[in-house]
Amino acid sequence: MKNSELIHLRTGAQRILAPFEKPDEVVAYFGAMQAQNRDQMLYAIASRTKNPSRTKMEQALSENQIIRAWAFRGTIHAMRPVDYFLFKQVYGARTQQIFRGYWKRLGIPESDFERSNAELKKQLASGPKTRTELAKSIEGIGLPNSGIPLAQLIARANLDDILVFHANSNTFQNTEFLKPYQTDATFDEALKELGRIYFKSRGPATIQDFNWWSGLPQTTIKKMIANLSGELVQDGDFYFYPDTKKTTTDHTLLLAGFDEWLISYRDRSVHLPEELQHEVITKNGLFRPIVVQNGVVKGTWKKEKNKIVHTSDIKIETTNYDKFSAKTE
Repeated sequence: MKNSELIHLRTGAQRILAPFEKPDEVVAYFGAMQAQNRDQMLYAIASRTKNPSRTKMEQALSENQIIRAWAFRGTIHAMRPVDYFLFKQVYGARTQQIFRGYWKRLGIPESDFERSNAELKKQLASGPKTRTELAKSIEGIGLPNSGIPLAQLIARANLDDILVFHANSNTFQNTEFLKPYQTDATFDEALKELGRIYFKSRGPATIQDFNWWSGLPQTTIKKMIANLSGELVQDGDFYFYPDTKKTTTDHTLLLAGFDEWLISYRDRSVHLPEELQHEVITKNGLFRPIVVQNGVVKGTWKKEKNKIVHTSDIKIETTNYDKFSAKTE
């Protein structure tokens, strides 16, 4: 598949130029969106929402239409409550296995997690709590109350369905509201649905791309694709849905750091020129906000003193960021 065709199809699939009415519709379509950085997550969703505003985004979080939790790859993602257990069905045991090796290296025994889970569950029964409040309660039972050890105690509580993030930054809530969304789907059924979500929202993509994004073994992915053989179109190494629309790439956009536009693929060369890779992706794996023109990254950007500062030579007059920030101040 030619790069030009890939860009046209992915622009259509990623819905950058065909936004949704509401924030939760964006997250429903993508299944899970990178959410390590809360503000960048909000902006990534806003980029795909009609008439975006900070108020709309915050409301979707406060009403639990969108939640943040550790979903896969050991990182935090935004998702809908209805999809929370879908991802759990695919990743629950695998994520626990990945984390256990890290916990062993940190020297955190299973008994510490058991005590921490019990304490966090008790604290959150009375309502959402900040990280500082939870740290204090953890300290009260003689467990680490800061740094990586505390972060791992909280992450484990999420993996054990004790807590997820609350709408407010660095605040957590219990998972009672998620119980009605529990699924009886099998692993294969949940994986098939995950494949549908990925290739609808990010195709055309390769098995290697899905392997990077999902963290699942290629043998598992090949089996999933075989189960989707009647639905997917194949063009060389690329798979996508036949109703994916080729969309004009006549655009200049400011996209978020960690935006699915880049992070969804192992091979990003069609969108990210080699000379810009180190500028966009740092040594420790951070994805900076990007300037995209006609489907190709031209540089990075940031907001300084209410102005957009960017490294590209493109004159940017009006952008999707302006639409979002105008209703943020």
